[in-house]
Amino acid sequence: MNQRTLGEWSVLMERVFTRGTPARERRENVERALVLVEAHAPGSAQHCHTLITAGRVLSRSEPAAALGLFDRAQQVCEAAHGRSDIRQARIALEGACALQRLGRYGEVVRVAESIWPVLAAHGQDERLAALYTIESEALAATEPESPRARAAARLAAEWNAYAVGEGRRAAACQRRGDRV
Repeated sequence: MNQRTLGEWSVLMERVFTRGTPARERRENVERALVLVEAHAPGSAQHCHTLITAGRVLSRSEPAAALGLFDRAQQVCEAAHGRSDIRQARIALEGACALQRLGRYGEVVRVAESIWPVLAAHGQDERLAALYTIESEALAATEPESPRARAAARLAAEWNAYAVGEGRRAAACQRRGDRV
């Protein structure tokens, strides 16, 4: 990507993240940034980042469309970095949030079970807290009174307490067993 295009992409992405930007304008900016990056830097880190950002922008209003963007981001990231890269797990977490909005709870649980080891290995405490929370909510929706759902709710509460600094990790690790 040349300097002018990179500069334009940067300005568009800044507008996407600027607080107070209306949703319609945020979406237009991310769409223009995606067109730019796909034309000038396909397969790059900017391409992956823009796909993820576009997915986040659409995730609340159009979760199905967001899933498509997250899938494309997974492909770009896998081609550039391989399957076990932390970015893959982060993209999968974003996708799990969209799946939850679509009510596809079984898929949320499947994603959670597949990516927690990668997040844990990379010290992604806040993302683990988010992952355990959406997994807990998915289990509560599908099997509300099960021991598995109750255990997931406890795990989510412990990780959320830890992630906000209450330092309950040691106690959580002792009760969790195989999960870090």
